[in-house]
Amino acid sequence: KTTPSEVRKLYRKGYAGLCKVRAIETSLYPRLPVRVRTKGEEITFYPRGEIEGWFTSVDVMTFSDEECEVIEGLFYPLMKSPFVKYISRLYAVRRIFKREGKKAEKVVKGIMNVLYGLVSKKESYSSNRILGAFITAYQRARLYHAITTAERCSLIVLYCDTDSIWVSGKEERKAELEKLLRVGKGGKFGNWEVRESGVSRFKCFRPKAYEYEVGGR
Repeated sequence: KTTPSEVRKLYRKGYAGLCKVRAIETSLYPRLPVRVRTKGEEITFYPRGEIEGWFTSVDVMTFSDEECEVIEGLFYPLMKSPFVKYISRLYAVRRIFKREGKKAEKVVKGIMNVLYGLVSKKESYSSNRILGAFITAYQRARLYHAITTAERCSLIVLYCDTDSIWVSGKEERKAELEKLLRVGKGGKFGNWEVRESGVSRFKCFRPKAYEYEVGGR
């Protein structure tokens, strides 16, 4: 048995892995995904309370030692992502198309997204479900860090999605958040950037369905 602190030490030494944990989730923003079958289909939800199961070490590192106990784990040397150059190049092309207002931007976005689907399929010659699990785990960790950082800046988090958060609060607090998250630094793939500002009204109906008002429109 070990703790999230020890898992973080292993990560700094260049090791990652899968961990069986027993965690108590009390956060307003649950961190551990659980797959359940309901009405004939599998869905993912994020429960609160006591959770036990296998998760990536990246998920475990978002917990404190008081919140989570690592029962056992499998660790291995970290590998460099095989997709960095490929995705970075596609992202650069997508930014150009988007800046020029070309519809091809959507095509490039689709190509980038399908890569995750290929490695995450249950039965496929190209699948590597552990790699797929780490892709989503890293993004959840980044999203959780952004949300909790926003709250430390006394901002209200209105909504979040796979790679975005919507916040409300004083402009100086938003500027503080942008500084802490290094928003817009370098324009590289994976960096946070401001997409909308001056929003006066925001209404969310369900995941990926919302409306907002900017400048009376």
